[in-house]
Amino acid sequence: MRRKLVRKTDRKYKKAKPGKKRLVKFPRTLVPHPDANGFTEGAFYMWTYDRPTSMWYYAATVALPVIVIAACLFPLAPWWVRMSLVYFLMAVLALLLGIIAVRYTLFAAVWIATGHSFWLFPNLMSDEVGVLDAFSPVMSYERPKKGSRSQLAARILSLALAAGVVYVLYTHSPDAESLKAGAKEAHDSILDYLDVYGKGKMGITGNNSAAAGPGPGAAAGGAAAGAGAGAGAQPGASAGSAKQDL
Repeated sequence: MRRKLVRKTDRKYKKAKPGKKRLVKFPRTLVPHPDANGFTEGAFYMWTYDRPTSMWYYAATVALPVIVIAACLFPLAPWWVRMSLVYFLMAVLALLLGIIAVRYTLFAAVWIATGHSFWLFPNLMSDEVGVLDAFSPVMSYERPKKGSRSQLAARILSLALAAGVVYVLYTHSPDAESLKAGAKEAHDSILDYLDVYGKGKMGITGNNSAAAGPGPGAAAGGAAAGAGAGAGAQPGASAGSAKQDL
């Protein structure tokens, strides 16, 4: 304030808008305060200079349209680029879901055992912080208030519910072969939905890319055709040999 970098301001509208009972907490329109000297607890302050532009601003300005164009050209990208991006996003999603699962599991275990609140990445699910601040701090620990019988009853009930859920999951869990088959089916469904293999991609000439060259399904189709041909020729051969025997 002494260097005139910050200036004291006040609300432009002193009364609440029609239909509202109170003034907004942070008004959009401000006017210079009559008393510009000294610091006031309930006053608003504004910067009197613009923040200098950094190199990150220019880098982001260039990278933003490049990322948008690259996202639009994803169906035309080479096969290995599409697969790499899909697996990278799957890994990020699996990492986030794993952190969330471990976070709630640790909280439930510590709370049921001791009644204390232990959170891994306490700001992870908060909407008031940024992406980087969501992983800071790493953990938080709070002790409960003394003499809380309701909390003890809730912990016992939670333990019983958790034990019941674990027992049901253990008794009704599928075998390893079913899990493997389900995971493979889900994997193929995701790749088919994203059209990673380019089955629905149209070429420059308007023809389907699958017709331009042999793709992943060509070998399977050829094998099926060969099997069909072999199956069709087999009855005739067996009939001929039967006639010779007769």
